[in-house]
Amino acid sequence: MVVGVVKLRFALPGCASLKDKRRALRSLLDRARSRFTVALGEVGALDDPAAAELGLAAVGNDRRVVNAALDQVVSFLDSGGDAVLTDRTLEILNL
Repeated sequence: MVVGVVKLRFALPGCASLKDKRRALRSLLDRARSRFTVALGEVGALDDPAAAELGLAAVGNDRRVVNAALDQVVSFLDSGGDAVLTDRTLEILNL
């Protein structure tokens, strides 16, 4: 079993309040969840309206397939518009 985990950090330049941040993230996460079969959620920078940290995970039998799936989701999130990807950490575990 192969587990892939990605931690992403985004800048949210258009968000001045936590309400703006929630709106922007909800839209982005809902679109990603409807398109991909991965676990996805906010994992850090919870009180910072100008930044967001998202975690995403995928499980599979082949390292290349898991890595490709995660890359597709990251590319999709990066092209989301309101959020600017500033950092990415990828870890692949063979269990």
